[in-house]
Amino acid sequence: MFRERFEHSQWDADRSRSKLGIMLIDLDRFKIINDTLGHQAGDRLLQGVARMMEDIVYSGSPANGADREGGSTVARLGGDEFIVLLKDVQDVAQMQLVADRLIQGFQKPFVIENLELFTTASIGMSLYPDDGSDLDALYRCADIAMYKAKENGKNRSEIYNGAINSLTFERLSMENELRRALERCEFELHYQPQIELDKNEIYGVEALIRWRSPERGMVSPAEFIPLAEDSGLIIPIGQWVLREACLQKKRWIDLGLRQSVVSVNISASQLHQNNFVDMVKTVLVDTELPPEALCLEITESTAIMNMQDSINKLQQLHDLGVHIAIDDFGIGYSSLSMLKLLPIKNVKIDRSFVQDMVANPDDAAIATAIITLARNLGMIVIAEGVETEAQQKLLMQEQCNCIQGYIYSKPLPPEECLTYMRNYD
Repeated sequence: MFRERFEHSQWDADRSRSKLGIMLIDLDRFKIINDTLGHQAGDRLLQGVARMMEDIVYSGSPANGADREGGSTVARLGGDEFIVLLKDVQDVAQMQLVADRLIQGFQKPFVIENLELFTTASIGMSLYPDDGSDLDALYRCADIAMYKAKENGKNRSEIYNGAINSLTFERLSMENELRRALERCEFELHYQPQIELDKNEIYGVEALIRWRSPERGMVSPAEFIPLAEDSGLIIPIGQWVLREACLQKKRWIDLGLRQSVVSVNISASQLHQNNFVDMVKTVLVDTELPPEALCLEITESTAIMNMQDSINKLQQLHDLGVHIAIDDFGIGYSSLSMLKLLPIKNVKIDRSFVQDMVANPDDAAIATAIITLARNLGMIVIAEGVETEAQQKLLMQEQCNCIQGYIYSKPLPPEECLTYMRNYD
């Protein structure tokens, strides 16, 4: 239907020398809602979104089907992806006005079964005939722009241009290099110490991945981890990180280093793999690492994607002796219920609260509340991103258990970390 309407509108546009606008709209948090509340609630949400978009695109015209306002069309392509055809578009500014109204429409809650649900959308736009001569070409351009909107923080719109296209080719190039990086042993782990304040001892280390690319040099995790997530490469990369960190920890134990824990970050894709628990058990057996020497760090958003699955898997690992930590605590969706339902050993205060806690009383109050709550629940609190003596002093004052940050050490390669730990002990 959409293709037929586009081709008819294309003929009109050529005859009148006007333009057409294509808008690709993808919901940002639909999977979380679908997984948490079920597919029925997800379907109802999609219906509510469709009605809202029709009202905005058709500007309140009388309801007479899916084609109103002189030929503008709203259609659902599948899943949580919608597409809009705008007729008689004069320029990109006119299309941007519609996109802004759509973004604004997502600011209001959708009421589903007495629940208020919030979702946002990323919108990519292309223009006929400027960006393509047929629907397939225009769709590709809008798709590129939509993913650029997601990369720039979601809940926004982007209009296709040549610069975005160059960025897309760069993304594809990096993805291809990333696929080869694991085979070529280009990844390495650095370790950042965590200091236990009351004993002034090393509590543990966090394993942090680095990519030493022959073409690009040292690539920041902020650049390649999101790409690894989107491409599915995070699964084999994450498994390598877990195995390598456990091997390194076992080497340090064999060298007679005092027992502590090595922390490894686990992504949502890893945690919700069917064989995740078995994979962790296999790595521990293969590396001969005691389970109590391993800590798995997950974020709140990772756990909530499928709460019951998270509870089941993390409880199995906890029963085995593995420590479980909630990372970036305080910025997720349901912090308090996380502490109650999950078998958590460690709570990590997000660096965004630590960074301004000395100058900002609100951040200091949040950090203090997290420390008090977690300690009362018998959990160990680790503040990450600590860089100044003032931050350290305030955290000690509030009885934070551990500190991780540049005030003690940056992330270090294995040999340097070994030297650091020996000297500290």
